Amino acid sequence: GSRSGHQDNSSSGTRQEMSEAILRNVVPAPPLPPPSQTPAGLGRVPRHMHRTHHRAVADATNKFSNADLAELDIQDFNVEDLEDYKLIKDSLSQGVDLGKYSKQIESQLNEVEKESIADYFAQRETFVQLYQELDVVDSVLGRFETLLTNFYGDLNSVSSDIRRLQDEALARERRLKNRRAVQQRVNTFVTEVSVPTELSVNLSKGAIDTAEYPKYLMQLDHKLTFADEYKTADMLAIRSTAPELNRLLNKCTSRIRAYLCAEVASFKSLAERRQKQRDLCNAPFLFQFLFKYASPLATEVINTYTDTCNRFYSSYYQGYVNILNKMLEVSMGKHDLIGTPPSKTKGKGAKGSSTPFAIGDRVALMDAHALEAPPIEPPTFGGSSSNANNNNNHASVSGSSSSTSTSSGSSDGAPSTPDRSGDGHGHSHSGTPGSTGRSGKLKNKLRDLQGTLEEGNPFAGINMSAAISFVSQFDPRHTLLPPITQRYPYEAVFRSQAFFLMDAISNESLFVTDFFLGGQDIIRTIFEKCITIITDSLDHYLVNSYDIIALLMVVCTAHRYVRVMSERRISIMQDPLRKLMDMAFGRFIRVCGINIESVTDSLNGPTKDLKPIDLAPHPITKRLGDYLVSIALLRDNIPEDLRPSVSSVARKMKEQTDKLIIKIAQEFPDKKDYNVFLIANYGAIVSAAQERGVLGNEPVVSSLPGIGPSDKDKDSKDKDKGTKELRTLRAHYERSVSAFLEDYFKQHKYFTTLANFATEWGPLVENNVKIDLAANPRFNAETVENILREFDLNWRNGVEDCKRQLRRAFASAPESGTEILNRVLKAINDHYQMLVMIIEKCFSAQLRTSKYFKPQVVASDMQEMAQLFS
Repeated sequence: GSRSGHQDNSSSGTRQEMSEAILRNVVPAPPLPPPSQTPAGLGRVPRHMHRTHHRAVADATNKFSNADLAELDIQDFNVEDLEDYKLIKDSLSQGVDLGKYSKQIESQLNEVEKESIADYFAQRETFVQLYQELDVVDSVLGRFETLLTNFYGDLNSVSSDIRRLQDEALARERRLKNRRAVQQRVNTFVTEVSVPTELSVNLSKGAIDTAEYPKYLMQLDHKLTFADEYKTADMLAIRSTAPELNRLLNKCTSRIRAYLCAEVASFKSLAERRQKQRDLCNAPFLFQFLFKYASPLATEVINTYTDTCNRFYSSYYQGYVNILNKMLEVSMGKHDLIGTPPSKTKGKGAKGSSTPFAIGDRVALMDAHALEAPPIEPPTFGGSSSNANNNNNHASVSGSSSSTSTSSGSSDGAPSTPDRSGDGHGHSHSGTPGSTGRSGKLKNKLRDLQGTLEEGNPFAGINMSAAISFVSQFDPRHTLLPPITQRYPYEAVFRSQAFFLMDAISNESLFVTDFFLGGQDIIRTIFEKCITIITDSLDHYLVNSYDIIALLMVVCTAHRYVRVMSERRISIMQDPLRKLMDMAFGRFIRVCGINIESVTDSLNGPTKDLKPIDLAPHPITKRLGDYLVSIALLRDNIPEDLRPSVSSVARKMKEQTDKLIIKIAQEFPDKKDYNVFLIANYGAIVSAAQERGVLGNEPVVSSLPGIGPSDKDKDSKDKDKGTKELRTLRAHYERSVSAFLEDYFKQHKYFTTLANFATEWGPLVENNVKIDLAANPRFNAETVENILREFDLNWRNGVEDCKRQLRRAFASAPESGTEILNRVLKAINDHYQMLVMIIEKCFSAQLRTSKYFKPQVVASDMQEMAQLFS
């Protein structure tokens, strides 16, 4: 309806008819709510009104055909869109008559049009003036348009010139870059091909041991590599410089070969050797250059180094091993066996121990710090043997270290300087047998040796002190060797010999790897003789060795050192160490078999050979105990695959010795002495094991009431500690103690009566069980008082008698005697306290005032009597 209002009057009739037709088909919508109910004018139309006028619009649309819409020129008009216009929507919702409303709008438009014509007429002069101004502006804009068009043409011309100049600049820049690149390559080529005179002089005549010479070699190497790359191009520059490069190459390789051969063969001591190795490691390119361009010469240098090192280390190490072998302490002989009677034993045990099978302080060698401590320092010229634990002259070498350190010869504890006019003992060399008429070669070696010792510690840098040199190779009488004041067990000597060799191999491996870029083949060649020396030394010792502890510690040491060399990733020493371990273990098994045979011989032989026999622990028992304790202390260090064999020989040894102990015990006709002997012997073994911490406690098992484990034994957490053999012997000991206590208490009726009564009625009273006195006539105050009277009259004398017997029986084993006394007192006290509890709960009125009921006095007296040897 709003669109039809804007059409011409000529078509107003048709439009009016169309509008009336539309309005006739429209269903009037409900009236809108009053303005008071809609604050925003017409406001929001309710939802049901929307549905109503939607239906009206749809019905109106259905009444008209496409021809009617075409006549109204609204073919593209959607009647449903009318609802989007607020004015039409409001009119439809209020039921407005669109025909009337259209006429009203048309009338208003006519009035407005008339009013606007009058206004336009009144302003006609203004419109004329505006027209003239617009005409002027139009001509100015025309001229400006012409100017801009011309300027645009000029800009197009300039843009073409710029693009042309840019193309020329890029082309020139490209030519310049190509020219510079060619010039740079030509300059580089000329520089690489040419051989400066200064470089030629420095390579031909310069000192090789300077820091600059390797840099000159790198320049020559670069030029040779460059020339080799362009060799196939057949360039004149390459052909002209090739003779000079070849001359320099030959000159340098020959000079380097001579220098390296002289360096590796010129040292006279380990300290000087270490210094030269450090100097060479600062210039590794010398050998790399030689190996790259003259591999035969490099092989010659390697062979020279290998031969020199082989001779040096074999001589040096042979002297060190010989000196340490002379520092061995007196060890066990073939008569020092576990089963050998005391009269036939001649060897000596470890320091501070009663038998040669006691390990003593020797087990400290298995500590990680002790195994990696510096080797033993032998005595030096004019000096005495130094402490092996003196670290002032040692520098540790680890498997991951890439360098070594050298101790100063002037440090504390360094070897003293020999007196050139004597032999270190105040005697002149001229009067020494065998020294006159000696060849000049020997004199020169001795002179070099003394000069070496004057320089300081020759073992500095490989974690060891100065060993006496290889004078022994030239003077069999060792006239220059000072007296040896300190001696060591073989395991300490073997550890030093092995650790010496391990550190020497480790240092050489580091140098060979860093300088020669070599592997284990060079090291194997250098130390082949040294490995043979330590193998022969051990083999020589094993032939006459009966020291079971030393043999087993050698096995443990070699096993630990195999792991050390594995961590250092050096395989050359692992197989020899395993071989040494197998050699020592084989001898260990054989010696253990010999000891077992000695025990079997004593078992099968006459008893008189085992005398003297008394109640003290037998020497064979002491040896067995020390042997088993030593095995237990070393058990964790024994290789796992060898532990079953060690346990097997220990078990056989224990079984045979156990039979022998029973055989000796049977020589006592008295049962009490029989038990005392067993307690003393088994107790000696158990005490030794518990003292070294390799055996725990186990409760006593007894058939007599009250003779059982102490509270300490019940709560013991280490009762399963120790080897199976030691636990078995501990069980024998506990059974013997139990038998002794049973026999003792059976001899004292006062305790038997007390124990039986307390054991029978104590648990019932303690659990508050009501006891019928009529049904149990034995449970009465009179019986209890008789037990108290008998106990009070006899227990002190019984304990004193027990103490006298224990003092006599266990004079040589006071620990066992004291333990038995404590168990006796505990058993008496436990049963007496049970009786006191029965009296207080059941017979308090009758017996608390009895003169025999005095628990405080009994407890005090027991504390005073607890000391056996007081």
